[in-house]
Amino acid sequence: MKKLCTFIAISLFTLHLFAQGTISGRIIDQSGQPLEYVTITLHRAKDSVLVKGALSDASGKYDFVALKNGSYIVMASQVGLKKVYSTPLSILDNSLTVNDLKLTDDVKTLGAVTVSAQKPFIEHQIDKTVINVENSIVSAGSTALEVLEKAPGVIVDNEGKITLRGKDNVRVMVDGKPSQLSQDQLANLLRNTTASMIQKVEIITNPSSKYDAAGNAGIINIVMKKNQLYGLNGQVSSTYGQGVYYKNFNSLNLNYRYAKWNVFGSYNFNNRVNFNVNDITRLFRTNNGKGAVTDSFVQHAYNLNPYISHAWRGGVDYNISNKTTVGVLFSGNFGNRNNKVKGLSKDNITTIYAPDGTVRSEVHTRTMEEDKWNEVSANFNIKHTFDSTGREITFDADSYSFDTDNQQNFDVSSTGEANALQQNNITRKFDIKSAKVDYMHPLTKGTGRTKAKFEAGAKSSYVNSGNDIKFYNIDGGTRTLDMNITNDFQYDENINALYASFNHELKGGISYQVGLRAENTNIKGNQVTTDTSFTRHYTDLFPTAFIMKKWGAKDKHALRVSYSRRIDRPNYEDLNPFREFLDKYTYEQGNPNLTPQYSNNFDLSYTFMGAMTIGGNYSKTIDAITFTVKQDDALKQSFVTKQNVATLQNYGVNLNMPVPIKKWWNVNASANFFVNRYQGEFLGSNLDLKIPVLNLNIQNRFTLPKDWSAELSAWYVSRASQGLFIGEPMYAINAGISKQLLDKKLTLRLNAQDIFRTQKFSGSQKYQNLDIKVGSRFESQQVRLTASYRFGNQKVQQARRRSGGADDEKNRIQKNG
Repeated sequence: MKKLCTFIAISLFTLHLFAQGTISGRIIDQSGQPLEYVTITLHRAKDSVLVKGALSDASGKYDFVALKNGSYIVMASQVGLKKVYSTPLSILDNSLTVNDLKLTDDVKTLGAVTVSAQKPFIEHQIDKTVINVENSIVSAGSTALEVLEKAPGVIVDNEGKITLRGKDNVRVMVDGKPSQLSQDQLANLLRNTTASMIQKVEIITNPSSKYDAAGNAGIINIVMKKNQLYGLNGQVSSTYGQGVYYKNFNSLNLNYRYAKWNVFGSYNFNNRVNFNVNDITRLFRTNNGKGAVTDSFVQHAYNLNPYISHAWRGGVDYNISNKTTVGVLFSGNFGNRNNKVKGLSKDNITTIYAPDGTVRSEVHTRTMEEDKWNEVSANFNIKHTFDSTGREITFDADSYSFDTDNQQNFDVSSTGEANALQQNNITRKFDIKSAKVDYMHPLTKGTGRTKAKFEAGAKSSYVNSGNDIKFYNIDGGTRTLDMNITNDFQYDENINALYASFNHELKGGISYQVGLRAENTNIKGNQVTTDTSFTRHYTDLFPTAFIMKKWGAKDKHALRVSYSRRIDRPNYEDLNPFREFLDKYTYEQGNPNLTPQYSNNFDLSYTFMGAMTIGGNYSKTIDAITFTVKQDDALKQSFVTKQNVATLQNYGVNLNMPVPIKKWWNVNASANFFVNRYQGEFLGSNLDLKIPVLNLNIQNRFTLPKDWSAELSAWYVSRASQGLFIGEPMYAINAGISKQLLDKKLTLRLNAQDIFRTQKFSGSQKYQNLDIKVGSRFESQQVRLTASYRFGNQKVQQARRRSGGADDEKNRIQKNG
């Protein structure tokens, strides 16, 4: 801990190295009138490297502050007008005013200088924050996952789990389409996607009414670059990782564009072995947990999971005309998880102690498990642009299927008892059909410049889920069905939605956006085995509102306020009442009585100079769906489930500070402080649990000579809660180095994760009759070597960006792999 504090203190101490030079000026049109919202970029004169970006204000003015001494060039550009450059400007701790830059139809050049216009690294729009990755320091030799680590308010832990301002369940989208991969697969995909392919990252903490009302954690959308040339390009990548066991990830991406056609595809192969060790201590007491200890259960579970998976994606876009494009997209993922391989199946041991410490009995459970899955999705889409103002309509139709077959064999031996053999077969099937239409209508003034925008759309989705689980007791080779825990659960769901939103930019640096989404939900659940069913029908309205104000010299200050009402529906598997056993005393069970949780979310943020951001947030969630542990004192069993527990209030503050220490050294530091407070009645008692949490993240990026680069990062999270379970503090320090070869087409990266092996979980829950402590170790300490090679024409236009209609429904499927 001392090392981590010292590390953070040294990095932040370097803030005093900021320089004090300033460059300012004004942009005018051919008649001499000021031009608003012109893109202004500042470049080093000697090599045209981008330094900063800005937009002109209502009076056409702009400025760049806190500049290091040196020689610079200012460039201004706007769609439909030619770029214009300033003469070279020298800064020596002074302030310079550039002569008015006039945008006309005439070509303006500056000697042999070649500069490409770039947006500012961080843009704060009314409903989102945009990180313009293209040509920024984070794009050189980085991966998509490393880019996310540097985004304001985003935390990525060592396993690739992404949180946004302390909230889990963040929806990660690529080109507006949420990934269908599991957390591990998504992390691997992002690790093998080079930042050079990324145009920008959009952080949407309060999604507008255009998005599904589900989820209150927010959205991160990674937008890939879109170029204009023809030809073939691709990238092949391979990673070998070593923790306790090996990991191997391989990927191939291809894109071919010719005339009106664009064909694209990708394939990913994943072969790895994961492990984790759980140590669980449970105390059973008299008087509903308040009296003396009667039994102590000490459990040691060693879990090994070898995975092999294949993911593929392919599609075609065809430009019918300059205004209309149609496309199809197919994707899939299949694989298996199998610990039947010799040497991988271990005993889970539960030792039962009497109050005096003597051993009552010992239970050994050996689990042999094989899990196979297959998912396939298809998308048809069409986009039509009506005119040059950007008025357009898009349509998406989606079909998605996911099925899995899981078989578990249990060999249970207890002290003084004969071995018990058990088996269960779990079959799950999901079918999703969805269609949506979106319309956008820009509204312009006499200048022809867009000042307002109206959007509207509709969506309908249909989900069918079948979950069949059969438990067998095996005696002498004969299987007998155990009807006490066998279950067949069928679930059908239909959601219909309409939305509309309006965005308007006013004078004085004020802009606002309002929207409303209506969702009608129809549900039917049927437990076939017990012949019980339920139906639910409800319609909800989800308003959203955003307002932003810019002020001060050259709009260096920006304040944003937003509000949204959201809904979180239970995952399909959380509703399924079947039991999944770890051993005879421990299992996980779904809850068909779960109802949606609703939240009202408020955000406030202030940005200074387009870089440093400080904000606050508050949300109140009704009928919060919470991870809980329950206990049967008579059977000595504990099980994990989810339940609508109480009211959850989440409030906090966050700070993000990018710090350019030196030309070769950049630091990004972020801090998030938040509180989750649960209040209400739970298990017959009044619950009031409040845990303050501090999360720190700091990345140091070093650009070294001869195409070498390095990174040193650290993160820390204080004592935190997951539902009623309290976890102890954790931290980790990571390091990496990379080298580019063969004209930067080949990139080699070597990374060391959790160098000091400090990322270990421990926690407890003590409530009424529950007294549980858990310790968990996993492969946080790893070394990875990655080789990535780009070939072909790297300026080929990427596949058209689009979002399908079944995205929210897919996200509610819990997948292995």
